[in-house]
Amino acid sequence: SAVKSDETELADGAGTPAGENGIQESHNPPANPQLTVVATLPFRHRVLAQYIGDGEYLYHVDTDQKKEIACLEMDTQNTTVQNLILAAENVEPFKKAIEHDIHKAVNAYKQVFPVDGKVPELCTTIKFFKEWFSAEHINRGLLIKEWAEHLKNKPAPVKKTGPH
Repeated sequence: SAVKSDETELADGAGTPAGENGIQESHNPPANPQLTVVATLPFRHRVLAQYIGDGEYLYHVDTDQKKEIACLEMDTQNTTVQNLILAAENVEPFKKAIEHDIHKAVNAYKQVFPVDGKVPELCTTIKFFKEWFSAEHINRGLLIKEWAEHLKNKPAPVKKTGPH
């Protein structure tokens, strides 16, 4: 056809399309950070992306966030994060979950096991995620409250001392 689309014109290198105000728009790469869609990341990184989201659903991550995710994954001293990753990989419905459910599961984990609280054991984390994924959506909020209450009221384990 005689009329080229803007995309074809750009591909041919013939120029840039004029904006609505008649000013030529620059098509240089933006100064904004490079964004990556979370759903395209490996599973562990998808889980950690939602972990660093401070309760917000992260659809994209920028370069700095990707670095933070990689550092968290490698931080073997951070038992809370390591247990989250290992539990996620060991709960089948978690591995198959859509991004929105990963986000909700990670937020539930952070509500039940706050970062500034006692680090949960891996078996406890796995049990929580199995219960969370098997619960009806409408009951998940109640499940979170029950778990948080149970853990808050659970007495600290008594350390047994040897014979005197």
